[in-house]
Amino acid sequence: MTIAPARRPHPLAVVVAGGLACLSAGSIYGWSLFYQPVETALGVGRTWLSGAFSIASIVFAVAMVAAPMLLRGWPAPRIALLSGVLCGLGVALPGLVRELWCIVLAYGLLFGSGCGIAYSIALQANVTVLPHRRGLAAGLTAGSGALGSVVAALAFRAMIEAIGPWATLVWTGAVLFACGAVAAALMRGIVMPAPGRSTAANSTESFAERRIEITLWLGFFFGACAGLMALGHAAGIARVYGGALAPVALATALITGANGIGRLGAGWLADALPVRRILVAAPLLAAAALGTLALVPDSALALAVLTATGLAYGAMAATYPASVAIYFGVARTATVYGRVFTAWGAAGLAAPGLGGYIFDMSGGYGVALALAAAAGLLSAAAAWTLPPAAR
Repeated sequence: MTIAPARRPHPLAVVVAGGLACLSAGSIYGWSLFYQPVETALGVGRTWLSGAFSIASIVFAVAMVAAPMLLRGWPAPRIALLSGVLCGLGVALPGLVRELWCIVLAYGLLFGSGCGIAYSIALQANVTVLPHRRGLAAGLTAGSGALGSVVAALAFRAMIEAIGPWATLVWTGAVLFACGAVAAALMRGIVMPAPGRSTAANSTESFAERRIEITLWLGFFFGACAGLMALGHAAGIARVYGGALAPVALATALITGANGIGRLGAGWLADALPVRRILVAAPLLAAAALGTLALVPDSALALAVLTATGLAYGAMAATYPASVAIYFGVARTATVYGRVFTAWGAAGLAAPGLGGYIFDMSGGYGVALALAAAAGLLSAAAAWTLPPAAR
């Protein structure tokens, strides 16, 4: 008897599955909307809550490094389901327990690890089914995460006002679990290449690859510091610079929406332009915007600056994985980008927490904005040293 081969999913189904898996990762950027209501409910400072964001960010990055090892032995649907379980529990448990320690541990550890696994499986799946459009594949992955941040910004604000922060967390956890389950069903049958090692013919090529990886890490770290300081405190920045409740919600939606546009646009551009140009231009835009707000504090300007920073950060978030796929090849994308992505985790550990600390000490964001602008300049300088990428 002849057994028919397993039916492979359509590339569109895989892209949709990756998008659903990345919704959880994107929702991390809506966390700042919980700052004020949870601070009031628990009587804690912003340093603690931004610290939970920082822990989730670094665990996100660590999980990105570990996820390729799962690809060696686990089928893609099982990994997608695992990410949904971890993200769902990481968000729902704080809403049920309602204690600071649970927020830090569950959100920071469970949610952060689920996000990293989700992003890794989505990126590798997309570049596998779109091997000749690696920039587009990376842009779709990053863009779907940004879509999650837009949905989170709008939904969290409405739900917190309607049912409070704790019930919002519980319902969000249920939705993230459902997204992981549907993504797992859509990924059935996908065959992804096992993560491989470099095929460099000599030590010079191997050294060149290490140099590229280190340069990408530095550029991503400084660029992410600039973007995450603004994204992690978007609601707080808008409020400090004079926004009422509606403009605060608008500020969060603007920065996350611009983040999504930047990711999709840069992913498309990465297939048409040298990636180094994008990696230099994007952090320069962020530096100019953040530096301007630090010097000219104004509520209307704050909205424009947050939008420009979101656009620049989104462009970097899509172009760095695209750069890895272009420099290192499809089979090594998840493995190498997992290491490069630790730069985002390090930035997530440093920038939002530092911004919260500066706010608690000074009552404002001026110094934090200036530091973020300087980080953008360092990111552009690092990217400028990258060699041309062979297509």
